[in-house]
This record gives sequence, structure tokens and C-alpha cells, in this order.
Amino acid sequence: MAIVYSISEIPIRIPTERWEHVILGHPEMIDLELEVLETIKNPDFIFQGKNLEKIAVKDYLSNLGKFIVVVYKELNKEDGFLVTSFLTSKLSRLKKKKMIWKK
Repeated sequence: MAIVYSISEIPIRIPTERWEHVILGHPEMIDLELEVLETIKNPDFIFQGKNLEKIAVKDYLSNLGKFIVVVYKELNKEDGFLVTSFLTSKLSRLKKKKMIWKK
């Protein structure tokens, strides 16, 4: 299990079960685990999700027209966890959500 700190300095757990969920649903993410951790730690944008989850976005692959999206929850000041992660080229969908942080 990996742990990385969000910009709010909250530890975000990435349990093996969650990472397996990510790569089963999005096999293109298999080699991007370090980029997912970096997106939580140092995002370009964070949007608010429907259920109080955070949606971090980082421009790693814009030369390919792709952005890494990481959805995570901060439960309290001492704990959080990865929900999912995927690549997208459609930032317009995310920009409809409330932006809560920008680099």
C-alpha cells in the first residue's frame, strides 16, 4: 500500500485493492502509478466531486491530448483514500464542476 500526502497535507492511502480497481477498469493506467501519486501530491487543478471527493488533475500527457485524473476522499485530517484514476482528454466535463484549487 502506498501513501502520499494531498495538498491539504492529509495522507491518502492507495491500497492494493484500489490500485487493482484502477488498472482493471483502466488498463492504460498500469504504468502510471507514480504519476497518480504525483497528481495527488502536486496537482494542476482540484475540483469538488458530488460526494465530497476531490478530483485532482495533472497535465502529464497533453502532448497526447491526455490528462491524469485522480479521484480521492479525505475522511478527516489523518486519513484519506484513492477512489479511482483514469486518463481523459475531455477537461470540459470537469470544468463544469466547482474548482476548489488551482496551481
